[in-house]
Amino acid sequence: MVVHRQHLVVLRLSDMVELLQRTRQLRQVILQLRQVTLQLRLVTHLLRQVIHQLHQVTHLLRQVIHQLHQVTHQLRQVTRQLLLVTHQLRQVTHQLRQVTRQLLQVTHQLLQVTRQLRQVTRQLRQVILQLRQVILQLRQVTRQLLQVTHQLLQVTRQLRQVTHQLLQVIHQLLQVTHQLRQVIRQRPLNTRLLLLNTLRVRLPIRHGLHCTVTRRKTRRNRWVKTMCFPVSTLIVSLFKTPKNYNETFTGTNVKI
Repeated sequence: MVVHRQHLVVLRLSDMVELLQRTRQLRQVILQLRQVTLQLRLVTHLLRQVIHQLHQVTHLLRQVIHQLHQVTHQLRQVTRQLLLVTHQLRQVTHQLRQVTRQLLQVTHQLLQVTRQLRQVTRQLRQVILQLRQVILQLRQVTRQLLQVTHQLLQVTRQLRQVTHQLLQVIHQLLQVTHQLRQVIRQRPLNTRLLLLNTLRVRLPIRHGLHCTVTRRKTRRNRWVKTMCFPVSTLIVSLFKTPKNYNETFTGTNVKI
């Protein structure tokens, strides 16, 4: 489960990087839109100036028409020039109409883009809130994991101490068994058998006991089982006697 959450953590961080890149792109688009709006404002200002100038020109045209009645010869030449000017004005007005239509379309698109940007900002806020919640949950999980690891370290330390103590006890038992072997070997055979008779050791015959069991026939035609095993098993059996024995032997049947 921890590995799965870590994968999840890596996927969420990649999503955060993509979100940051998208926000940067959105900021660039907003800056470009601002520049376009500034240019549009300049164009509208220029258009207003042109319209104002057109009004002035029309006023002058009226004055010229009033003077045309007085000067007919000049009127013909002026009329020719006026026709040319009016033709150009028609073209300009046509172009102005097209520009105004394009401006209207651009403003409509800008309104749509602003609406979409608002929706995207709302979604980004929601995603940021979700990411904050996920980060808080991850912090809690990491704290719990740190606590668990601390407890595991404490348990491992205790286990090391226990194993060290057990190794010391086993080492001491081996030393005692070695001393007992030396003591038993130094004594004669009769005293050795007497010691074994007084011990009356009980050992189970089961799987896992490292010993060899043999049968031999005595002078009285009796079968006797003999066992050969290290002295350390004898000492362990003296300190702790196991349950559910299969068979029981006395010390006389034990061969060291």
